[in-house]
Amino acid sequence: MQKDSAYLSDSGCYAEIICLFTSFGMMYGNFLSTKKLGCLGCWLGSQFKLICQRLSSFNVEQWINRVYKRSSYFLVVYTAAIFLLMGVFVAGTWGFWILPQLRVASEKTLTPKERIELENATRSSLAQSFGTLSQTVGGIVLVIGVYFTWRNLIATEDKQVTERFTKAIEQLGSEKPEVCMGGIYALERIASDSEKDHWSVMEVLCSFVRHRSSIDKNRGNQQTVSKEIQAALTVIKRRKISQDPKQKNLDLSFSYLKGANLGGEGFQSSILRKENFVRSNLREADFTGSNLELSDFTGSNLVGACFSKANLDAAEFTRANLSQADFTNASTIATKFTDTNLLQAKGLKPS
Repeated sequence: MQKDSAYLSDSGCYAEIICLFTSFGMMYGNFLSTKKLGCLGCWLGSQFKLICQRLSSFNVEQWINRVYKRSSYFLVVYTAAIFLLMGVFVAGTWGFWILPQLRVASEKTLTPKERIELENATRSSLAQSFGTLSQTVGGIVLVIGVYFTWRNLIATEDKQVTERFTKAIEQLGSEKPEVCMGGIYALERIASDSEKDHWSVMEVLCSFVRHRSSIDKNRGNQQTVSKEIQAALTVIKRRKISQDPKQKNLDLSFSYLKGANLGGEGFQSSILRKENFVRSNLREADFTGSNLELSDFTGSNLVGACFSKANLDAAEFTRANLSQADFTNASTIATKFTDTNLLQAKGLKPS
């Protein structure tokens, strides 16, 4: 309510200012027309009166209401522009036509020819000064216009990204696989187009994987991860890792990722506690610095996988293929390697 009352007060104030300035403009037009300024003065006066009459003929309140609803800041700029243009017009006509006559009138000893020459010389000098001023004002107006155009463009892009983000989130909740996957790939596009939304998208996808995989596990009818979960994992894996914020980690803890394909890079320094990676394809997966405590890799393909500096405490690698895997500086307290293929594995401390 306070906002509405402030809006009515401000818009009414601006309307009064513009109407008052319009009345002043019409008076100035009459002044130019009635003065003995020749044809040019009469033409300037009539044109100025015509502009002011047209300005006063349309609904000022309605125009202000429409502009103010967009932004009160824009209304201030528009009003200032009107004042500036009319002020420049008044100053220009006064300086170009009246000031030379006042200067000549103060010279009592000049002949008529000298008066005309002095008047023309004064007008020429004023015209050059006015031209320089006009260029300066025009440059300032151009810069301001470019600035507001840029701001409008940024605001429009942000609004579009927000709308796309909201729609993609709604698609993630769909029970239809094709709709859900459409939302996943829409989020990937947003992360690619908007760097500032990159991490938000990754956090949403991680939350989706944790939630959806737990539902699949409770239903007991999924032998491997669903297509939707695999699509989300693939998008996470191929993200631009360079855009990940420092001190932030992917959190896929307690997810049910049986049979998932996570080979290659994309999961360094991730939180993957108590994950179910049973019979998953993790060939050459990079888990450098990740927390994999209590995770189950039973029967998984981990050829060439990197666990450097990872936490593998109490992890299960029964019957997993860990040939050529790298365990440099990894923590393997109470880690189980029953019937595991450790051919050419390096960095693994003997228990």
